[in-house]
Amino acid sequence: MTRAPIVVAAVLALLAARDAGGGVPTDQLRGSIDLVLKIVTDPELKKEARTAERRKRIREVVNEIFDFTEISQRCLGRHWQARTPAEREQFVALFGDLLENAYITKIESYSGEKIQYPGDVIEGVSLVANYRSQFNAVIQRSGYPDLVARLKAKQVERPGS
Repeated sequence: MTRAPIVVAAVLALLAARDAGGGVPTDQLRGSIDLVLKIVTDPELKKEARTAERRKRIREVVNEIFDFTEISQRCLGRHWQARTPAEREQFVALFGDLLENAYITKIESYSGEKIQYPGDVIEGVSLVANYRSQFNAVIQRSGYPDLVARLKAKQVERPGS
Protein backbone atom coordinates (compact mmCIF):
# COMPACT_ATOMS: atom_id res chain seq x y z
CA MET A 1 0.00 0.00 0.00
CA THR A 2 1.36 3.43 -0.87
CA ARG A 3 1.54 6.18 1.66
CA ALA A 4 -1.15 8.34 0.00
CA PRO A 5 -4.04 6.03 0.96
CA ILE A 6 -2.62 5.73 4.47
CA VAL A 7 -2.39 9.50 4.84
CA VAL A 8 -5.85 10.03 3.42
CA ALA A 9 -7.32 7.27 5.60
CA ALA A 10 -5.69 8.79 8.66
CA VAL A 11 -6.93 12.29 7.92
CA LEU A 12 -10.39 11.08 6.92
CA ALA A 13 -10.68 9.01 10.07
CA LEU A 14 -9.92 12.05 12.16
CA LEU A 15 -12.18 14.34 10.19
CA ALA A 16 -15.07 11.95 9.70
CA ALA A 17 -15.21 11.00 13.35
CA ARG A 18 -16.83 14.32 14.20
CA ASP A 19 -20.03 13.38 12.44
CA ALA A 20 -19.77 9.70 11.66
CA GLY A 21 -23.52 9.33 11.39
CA GLY A 22 -24.27 12.25 9.09
CA GLY A 23 -21.21 12.37 6.87
CA VAL A 24 -18.77 15.21 6.37
CA PRO A 25 -19.11 17.49 3.35
CA THR A 26 -16.34 16.88 0.84
CA ASP A 27 -15.63 20.61 0.57
CA GLN A 28 -14.95 20.76 4.31
CA LEU A 29 -12.68 17.73 4.00
CA ARG A 30 -10.80 19.26 1.09
CA GLY A 31 -10.31 22.55 2.87
CA SER A 32 -9.08 20.93 6.05
CA ILE A 33 -6.87 18.41 4.26
CA ASP A 34 -5.41 21.22 2.14
CA LEU A 35 -4.50 23.11 5.32
CA VAL A 36 -2.89 20.02 6.88
CA LEU A 37 -0.98 19.25 3.67
CA LYS A 38 0.25 22.84 3.49
CA ILE A 39 1.65 22.38 6.99
CA VAL A 40 3.32 19.01 6.35
CA THR A 41 4.84 20.13 3.04
CA ASP A 42 6.22 23.43 4.32
CA PRO A 43 10.01 23.04 4.00
CA GLU A 44 10.64 25.11 7.12
CA LEU A 45 8.17 23.12 9.23
CA LYS A 46 9.62 19.81 7.97
CA LYS A 47 12.83 20.46 9.90
CA GLU A 48 13.26 18.22 12.93
CA ALA A 49 13.74 21.24 15.18
CA ARG A 50 10.23 22.41 14.23
CA THR A 51 8.42 19.10 14.90
CA ALA A 52 6.55 20.43 17.93
CA GLU A 53 5.38 23.52 16.05
CA ARG A 54 4.33 21.44 13.01
CA ARG A 55 2.31 19.07 15.17
CA LYS A 56 0.73 21.95 17.06
CA ARG A 57 -0.44 23.47 13.78
CA ILE A 58 -1.85 20.14 12.59
CA ARG A 59 -3.70 19.79 15.91
CA GLU A 60 -5.16 23.28 15.52
CA VAL A 61 -6.66 22.39 12.13
CA VAL A 62 -7.97 19.05 13.34
CA ASN A 63 -9.41 20.58 16.53
CA GLU A 64 -11.53 22.93 14.43
CA ILE A 65 -13.49 20.05 12.94
CA PHE A 66 -12.90 17.06 15.18
CA ASP A 67 -15.17 16.88 18.21
CA PHE A 68 -13.03 14.93 20.70
CA THR A 69 -15.80 14.96 23.31
CA GLU A 70 -18.34 13.43 20.95
CA ILE A 71 -16.00 10.74 19.65
CA SER A 72 -14.88 9.94 23.19
CA GLN A 73 -18.48 9.59 24.29
CA ARG A 74 -19.24 7.29 21.35
CA CYS A 75 -16.16 5.19 22.03
CA LEU A 76 -17.00 4.72 25.70
CA GLY A 77 -20.62 3.97 24.80
CA ARG A 78 -22.73 3.03 27.81
CA HIS A 79 -19.79 3.60 30.15
CA TRP A 80 -19.81 7.37 29.43
CA GLN A 81 -22.85 8.01 31.64
CA ALA A 82 -21.17 6.48 34.68
CA ARG A 83 -18.23 8.88 34.45
CA THR A 84 -18.01 12.05 36.51
CA PRO A 85 -17.39 15.34 34.70
CA ALA A 86 -13.74 15.21 35.79
CA GLU A 87 -13.37 11.63 34.53
CA ARG A 88 -14.96 12.60 31.22
CA GLU A 89 -12.61 15.53 30.80
CA GLN A 90 -9.60 13.34 31.59
CA PHE A 91 -10.76 10.64 29.18
CA VAL A 92 -11.33 13.13 26.36
CA ALA A 93 -7.78 14.44 26.82
CA LEU A 94 -6.22 10.97 27.00
CA PHE A 95 -8.17 9.61 24.06
CA GLY A 96 -7.51 12.71 21.95
CA ASP A 97 -3.81 12.29 22.63
CA LEU A 98 -3.99 8.62 21.68
CA LEU A 99 -5.72 9.41 18.37
CA GLU A 100 -3.39 12.23 17.56
CA ASN A 101 -0.28 10.18 18.12
CA ALA A 102 -1.69 7.16 16.30
CA TYR A 103 -2.16 9.20 13.13
CA ILE A 104 0.32 12.07 13.27
CA THR A 105 3.31 10.16 11.87
CA LYS A 106 1.16 8.83 9.03
CA ILE A 107 0.00 12.33 8.21
CA GLU A 108 3.54 13.66 8.43
CA SER A 109 4.75 11.00 5.96
CA TYR A 110 2.85 12.70 3.15
CA SER A 111 5.19 13.51 0.27
CA GLY A 112 3.04 14.82 -2.56
CA GLU A 113 0.86 11.85 -3.43
CA LYS A 114 -2.50 12.60 -5.09
CA ILE A 115 -5.37 12.78 -2.62
CA GLN A 116 -8.61 11.09 -3.64
CA TYR A 117 -11.88 11.91 -1.95
CA PRO A 118 -14.24 8.95 -1.68
CA GLY A 119 -17.99 9.51 -1.90
CA ASP A 120 -18.80 7.90 1.45
CA VAL A 121 -16.44 8.07 4.41
CA ILE A 122 -16.93 5.07 6.67
CA GLU A 123 -13.54 5.07 8.39
CA GLY A 124 -14.84 7.23 11.23
CA VAL A 125 -17.62 4.77 11.97
CA SER A 126 -15.26 1.79 12.05
CA LEU A 127 -12.84 3.81 14.19
CA VAL A 128 -15.57 4.36 16.79
CA ALA A 129 -16.70 0.73 16.72
CA ASN A 130 -13.14 -0.55 17.04
CA TYR A 131 -12.26 1.62 20.02
CA ARG A 132 -15.64 1.05 21.70
CA SER A 133 -15.08 -2.70 21.47
CA GLN A 134 -11.55 -2.45 22.89
CA PHE A 135 -12.51 -0.06 25.69
CA ASN A 136 -15.56 -2.09 26.66
CA ALA A 137 -13.44 -5.25 26.89
CA VAL A 138 -10.93 -3.56 29.21
CA ILE A 139 -13.66 -2.04 31.39
CA GLN A 140 -15.53 -5.35 31.63
CA ARG A 141 -12.36 -7.27 32.46
CA SER A 142 -10.59 -4.93 34.84
CA GLY A 143 -12.59 -1.71 35.27
CA TYR A 144 -12.51 1.87 34.08
CA PRO A 145 -9.44 2.82 36.20
CA ASP A 146 -7.42 0.18 34.31
CA LEU A 147 -8.47 1.71 30.97
CA VAL A 148 -7.27 5.12 32.15
CA ALA A 149 -4.01 3.58 33.39
CA ARG A 150 -3.47 1.96 29.98
CA LEU A 151 -4.09 5.24 28.15
CA LYS A 152 -1.65 7.01 30.46
CA ALA A 153 0.92 4.25 29.87
CA LYS A 154 0.62 4.85 26.11
CA GLN A 155 1.62 8.47 26.69
CA VAL A 156 4.68 7.42 28.68
CA GLU A 157 5.73 4.82 26.07
CA ARG A 158 5.85 7.40 23.30
CA PRO A 159 9.30 8.71 22.34
CA GLY A 160 9.84 12.22 23.59
CA SER A 161 7.34 11.91 26.43
